[in-house]
Amino acid sequence: VFLVHRDPRNIPSFPTRRSSDLPETAQKYYDQLLAGNGIIWGDYLNAGNTAWINGDIQKAISHYRTFIREFGKSSDSQRGTWMDAFEENEDILESYGINRRDICLMKEIIRPENQQ
Repeated sequence: VFLVHRDPRNIPSFPTRRSSDLPETAQKYYDQLLAGNGIIWGDYLNAGNTAWINGDIQKAISHYRTFIREFGKSSDSQRGTWMDAFEENEDILESYGINRRDICLMKEIIRPENQQ
């Protein structure tokens, strides 16, 4: 299991329920987070989810590709694949209206060329 948690006193968690302002708030938060230090692969994954939910496909693809690259450098890559980590988030994406077909297409778009 690759669920990435940060100290909840410092960082709001990724929204898991539908609310009109949660995705926009999360996007602002992840933009600030990614501009700082101490970024972990899960931050890029969550930022990709947030961008996609907000309709910014190109930003989502960019964050997901960085997530894959950073995941590969981490010790977590010894326990599973980037795909395993990505798939743990599919229910969240679906709860925001992203369908299975689009999720499958995104996985193909972001899949590294050496894994085609």
